[in-house]
Amino acid sequence: MLIKGLSIEIHGKLILSGINLSFVKGLNVILGPNGSGKTTLLRAVIGMIRPIEGGVSLDDEEMGYSPAEFFPAPMRVIDVMRSGTRIQDSVYLSYLQELGMHEYMDREFSSLSSGEKRMVLVAKALAEGNVILMDEPLSNLDARNYVRLVKTMKRFSKAKTIVSTSHDVELGTIADRVVLMKEGKVFAEGEPSSVLSEKTLSELYGVKMRRVNVGERIIFVKDISDI
Repeated sequence: MLIKGLSIEIHGKLILSGINLSFVKGLNVILGPNGSGKTTLLRAVIGMIRPIEGGVSLDDEEMGYSPAEFFPAPMRVIDVMRSGTRIQDSVYLSYLQELGMHEYMDREFSSLSSGEKRMVLVAKALAEGNVILMDEPLSNLDARNYVRLVKTMKRFSKAKTIVSTSHDVELGTIADRVVLMKEGKVFAEGEPSSVLSEKTLSELYGVKMRRVNVGERIIFVKDISDI
């Protein structure tokens, strides 16, 4: 997937300016503060928003999309999964099983918790495309579902192009490619080892970030030592 010279304007305000990006097969994570344009970028890729300049090249690949915000539809989970597609129920069931949601097939979608709704929509997105766009998929998840979803994303990223926005820097550390966005522009991009550092992340978020070694893993945490 290639994004070239993409600029988006909403209500007279420039939200994205001259975005040039390519995403690899694997896990691509977009990090950035609130208002940096992450959600707008995904919406432009799926065609929800028309650019004033530039565009997106997808090579006719099928896309799946899991939004950050959703309405509590008065439908069964299986009917939510079926909406807008002609994929067999057995395919949807296999992805729901991956995320531990298969027992919810006949539940009312509106009766699920926010985290459960999110898991259902991620399963739907994974089933529907080879290019998967996920907007804040880890928000509202408990610890068990967080770990389950991250493992699922990594496993399916071996065969699919997964692009996920997040406020979770830890997800960026295990990505194949990470993009940092700030004020509607690409702040930095590349492999996590070359992009993620205390200096870069502190500049990105405007707060001091600390690098911490946990066994063989590296994570970054917000410095709140002076509170």
